[in-house]
Amino acid sequence: MEEETGWRARRLTPFGRYHPNPHWGAFEGHVFLGERLRKVEAHPDGGESLRPVLVPVGNVYRRFRRGRFRARSTIVGLTLAEPSLRALGLLPRDEPA
Repeated sequence: MEEETGWRARRLTPFGRYHPNPHWGAFEGHVFLGERLRKVEAHPDGGESLRPVLVPVGNVYRRFRRGRFRARSTIVGLTLAEPSLRALGLLPRDEPA
C-alpha cells in the first residue's frame, strides 16, 4: 500500500485471499483493511503515474453497485471486504447488499 499510494497502515486486518487467474500459476491476491493510516512518501515503480483519491467507503460501494469498477481485483476485493466492513460499522447494516 505504501509503495503505490504513499499511505502506511499501523494495523492491517485480513479480509481474504483469491486467485485472480488460474492460468497465471499460483499467484494469490490478498485483501486487507488498513487502519490508522499516516501519510508517507510513495515509491511507485518506474513509469507508474498514480494519484490516490480519498473516497468515503459508502460512496465506493454505491459506485460498485452501479457497475463503475471493471478491474476484477477491485470487484473481488470489495466483495470480500463488505461483510467485515458492515460488522465493523463502516458500512450501514440496512443498506442492500
